[in-house]
Amino acid sequence: MVKASSQRRERGLVIEGGPRFGPGRRGSLRPPRGARVDYVSNAELTARLSAEVSPASGILSASMSQNSALAVQWRRRVGRVLRRAELHRERRDSILLEEIGRLRPELKRLASSEPWVVAQTLLALLERLPPLLEGEDGVRGAAADLPLRLFTELIDIVAALQARGEGREALHPLALAALTAWDDDTGGLLAAGDHVILAKASEAGLRRLLIDTWSEELRTRPLYFPARQGASHELSRSLEIAARHRAERLLGELLAQDGRFEYSIQVARADWRRTGDAFELAFALRRAGQDPEALLVARKGLSSPRPHRRDELQALVASLLEVSPRVPDRAGKKDLENLFLDHPSRASWSALERSVPEDQWPAVRKRVLAHLQRHQRAPGLVFELLLEADDVLEADGLAVTQLVPAAVLEAAADRFTAVRIDLRAGWLTLAAHRRADQEPLADENAVVRNLQKVHQMAVESGATQVAVVVLRRFCARYSHRKRLCDRLRQLLKFEG
Repeated sequence: MVKASSQRRERGLVIEGGPRFGPGRRGSLRPPRGARVDYVSNAELTARLSAEVSPASGILSASMSQNSALAVQWRRRVGRVLRRAELHRERRDSILLEEIGRLRPELKRLASSEPWVVAQTLLALLERLPPLLEGEDGVRGAAADLPLRLFTELIDIVAALQARGEGREALHPLALAALTAWDDDTGGLLAAGDHVILAKASEAGLRRLLIDTWSEELRTRPLYFPARQGASHELSRSLEIAARHRAERLLGELLAQDGRFEYSIQVARADWRRTGDAFELAFALRRAGQDPEALLVARKGLSSPRPHRRDELQALVASLLEVSPRVPDRAGKKDLENLFLDHPSRASWSALERSVPEDQWPAVRKRVLAHLQRHQRAPGLVFELLLEADDVLEADGLAVTQLVPAAVLEAAADRFTAVRIDLRAGWLTLAAHRRADQEPLADENAVVRNLQKVHQMAVESGATQVAVVVLRRFCARYSHRKRLCDRLRQLLKFEG
């Protein structure tokens, strides 16, 4: 039986297995039938509720419980700020930046004497800020990076407590609360937070704490996620899988920082089989010193019809080829040749050159460059390689027939000074035309610089009239660029 209403006004009700009711009054909600009712004092009920405001509040330790009143005071201040921001959505960002900006200096001063109180306050903020910052149209405002700054301060407090010699029993819940501060990747917070964790984990003591904490947490998460019926259940399953993968990747990176690479390789290999993204596995293998296998994985990733992260894979292959040993077998040479033809780069060219004997190199060089010319691939690189092989006429013909970038033409005219001056002047003229053809004109100064060099070469070789003809034809072709042509006439003193 429920006691009289006078007693209910003096005491709160705690119902096992049901909702909690505050100090009662006549006509208040009754507990469900059959529920066990226990009476507690208002002070005890308030203490229970203050310790159960959020999951983050479970990190209260013995040190923190002595200052529970201060912790409650700070939670109330934070709650008032967040409620005000919720009520005034149109001024949400300015309110948060202003109010939390006032709280942060106080929290920093308090962190030296009461780090547990500050940690709980930061966790309360981190739990409620991300959904509040997400606008109705998905657009995040000026306060979007505020959670990340608060998270960085929280990790600093964890590191300070660990350096101070706090016990593992006290630090473990705090570290776990910090690692699980966000449930979803709203605004990319999970990825950014992981970067902060890995940057701060360079200190060995903090790194070991995070590894132990995250390893124990990972053991509690399921390995297998059976399919479920219904769209909402399928979404929940996808989120659980994503959370598991994120936890595995983070633990692998922490272990790799500690010099243990096997776990990160296993995680990356499983991710490659599931998604087809070979970059993470190739990177993990290279970090572990397994360059041959890393090169093999990266090349397999590039050979797929639609490779993930192609640019990053190409950069990784290039860096691996720069330090790769000479390949003596015929199959290895053929593989390097195919790699260069599929993904032309300086690194793959150097690796191919190192693998081929000197007496066979001219024929191989001619064959592969002719293949790229025929298919009009990487004209800038082919132009430079032809010049380096002293095949000047072939390079000059390529500059005229294919779209060699203007920057490559200008650099070649400045670099290969032994080439005939008329050819170099022609490359500079082509570079000026390529740049002037762009809409809008990207770099007017570069066009003027190219044509000034052409005029100077003509004066040095006694062919000033030829330069004047070139300049007149240029201005006639680009007469719509009046400002550019007026500038050329003023600088180079010609008419027409």
